[in-house]
Amino acid sequence: YAALALVAVECFDTPRRLKRLAESMAFAGFLIALMAIAQYLTSNGKIYWLVEPTHGGWIFGPYVNRNHYAGLMELWTPLAIGLALRPENTLARRWFWCAMALVMGSSVLLSGSRGGTLALLAEIAVLTLGASAVHGGRKALAGVGIALMLIGSTVWWLDQGQALERFKASFRPNTTLQEEATAHRFGAWKGTWTLFQQHWAVGSGLETFENLFPAARPFATDKIWTHAHNDWLQFLAETGAVGAALGLWILFAGGRQAWRNLKETSGTATGAILMGMIAGCVGLMIHGWLDFNFHVPANAANFAVLAAVLTRRGWDEI
Repeated sequence: YAALALVAVECFDTPRRLKRLAESMAFAGFLIALMAIAQYLTSNGKIYWLVEPTHGGWIFGPYVNRNHYAGLMELWTPLAIGLALRPENTLARRWFWCAMALVMGSSVLLSGSRGGTLALLAEIAVLTLGASAVHGGRKALAGVGIALMLIGSTVWWLDQGQALERFKASFRPNTTLQEEATAHRFGAWKGTWTLFQQHWAVGSGLETFENLFPAARPFATDKIWTHAHNDWLQFLAETGAVGAALGLWILFAGGRQAWRNLKETSGTATGAILMGMIAGCVGLMIHGWLDFNFHVPANAANFAVLAAVLTRRGWDEI
């Protein structure tokens, strides 16, 4: 991922190339979301209607886990909104990119990913704050209201009952049969914290969770837990206080540079796209508290590229 980030910084180093990157990801997200929605409406339980999943799962788009599908859309949906916010856009272009964002955002809700929905709402909040600073608070709030109504209406129209029922189940956990990960998520976090306490200084080592967790697991199950369903807590257990300190330094340094880039490009097309990248990265990091998107290569690779381009120095000098 570090090598991929370095290549991204060198390749996407001008506003034109940045625009091409954002457009490519937004188009890809739109097409994948269309396919995912079509699959949701006509699914026969197989990936691409052809491949039988080996270990089951909730298929959505090219993913066998709806939460991981949502993670990818969290990164790409704000890019379409950022492209729509570019100051040189005509009204038609703004609606074009907003329509793409609407399809991607609606697909997240249709997937039934509650963590993805929470992350998407956080992204909307970030984009609202950014847009209000540039275009005025009332216009930004009006845009958010329209977007939420359109997404809600689309989901209500397309949903076959599965997505909304899953969200309703969150409010009655004791009367609804929950998935393994949902029912024991807090227990898994408790066991992961126990692992950290056992190896608090330098951690147990990367990717050791699956082997060590059974001894610290506070609940009985016949399932194999390969991840803690909390990327940050698992990282803490596997790298200890040393890894946590290094991670916090990277987040602080990267966030500081991203904020500086956003301020120096405010009101420009580059600034609008960078705002979308910030929202996407923030969304996936929030979702990281509930799932393990950073252990999914496609999602982690996309995050690495966006974070690297977002935090490169010199956007204000171009």
